[in-house]
Amino acid sequence: MADTNSNDSLKRRKHGRRFSSKLVLDMTPMVGLGFMLVTFFIMAADFAKPAVVELAMPARPMPHDPPDGFSCGGSVMTLLLGKNHQVYYYFGLNADDYLPEVHTTNLGPAGLRQVLLRLQRDNPRTIVLIKTTSDAKYKDMVDVLDEMEITNHKRYALVDMYPTDIDLLKLKAI
Repeated sequence: MADTNSNDSLKRRKHGRRFSSKLVLDMTPMVGLGFMLVTFFIMAADFAKPAVVELAMPARPMPHDPPDGFSCGGSVMTLLLGKNHQVYYYFGLNADDYLPEVHTTNLGPAGLRQVLLRLQRDNPRTIVLIKTTSDAKYKDMVDVLDEMEITNHKRYALVDMYPTDIDLLKLKAI
């Protein structure tokens, strides 16, 4: 790594004084180590990229825009994510004067995916409202979003739970 220059002509100068030998450093191992560190950090940054689900949200309406007349009570399906990876769903909007029929399924390929595929086949313009209860897990929400992507559903929204939805689950003893 370090080498001393031991040339005899450099050891003695005029007037008999000794001259110290020069130290020559070999920086080759240090340069190699630097390149290995740069390579390591580039590879580590490349492997650490997070997987992201792309979620497109509609633009907020401007105050001067006219209302769009959103009334789609028959073309809405509501998903309620519950405990133990269960999904409760009903068709239509949960209004005070109408008590919807609640169905239960799971998050597996034979459960929610088949329901969404059948819905896509019957009415591709149906809007799916996704609501989570306090017992639902974050993984359940990600699984539902994955199922929406797998079944090629383009019209869905993440919505807060309403008190009428909580009352409906209590009424059905779910």
